[in-house]
Amino acid sequence: MRKLRWTLGLVLAAVLLAPVTLNQMQSSAQAQDAGKDALHEAMSTIDRNLRLLRRSLRDKNKNAESLELIAKMQEAVVVSKSAIPPRAAKVAESERAAFLTGYRREMAELLALTAQLELAVLAGDNDKAQELYEKIKATEEPGHQKYAEEGTN
Repeated sequence: MRKLRWTLGLVLAAVLLAPVTLNQMQSSAQAQDAGKDALHEAMSTIDRNLRLLRRSLRDKNKNAESLELIAKMQEAVVVSKSAIPPRAAKVAESERAAFLTGYRREMAELLALTAQLELAVLAGDNDKAQELYEKIKATEEPGHQKYAEEGTN
């Protein structure tokens, strides 16, 4: 009889707690999706502004436009560097901390490059700005290979 009560108690507890656990799992999945969406949106902003910068940096008369594009890029880089790239979930637990540190370091370096780009445009040195643009562009492919989800770069 005691065994039956104990078993019924466990079953009742499982039934009562199942919706809570399911809600927690759904919330966790939604939070991951929201983080993924925020990162994707930020990366899209970076990409879009890079394409527009390629043209505007060639013309000193468009430096004000270039500065706006750079500011939008910098905001997106700040959002991106504190996000967790989707590929992190596929990295072994023992290597994940190093993976995330590498990602954050590369995003911080990108932010530094955009600051140098901004300084070059502010100084009216569009030749230097174009060199920095090329450096930024050169980081894109290797970064995506390391950190982006396969099929998204």
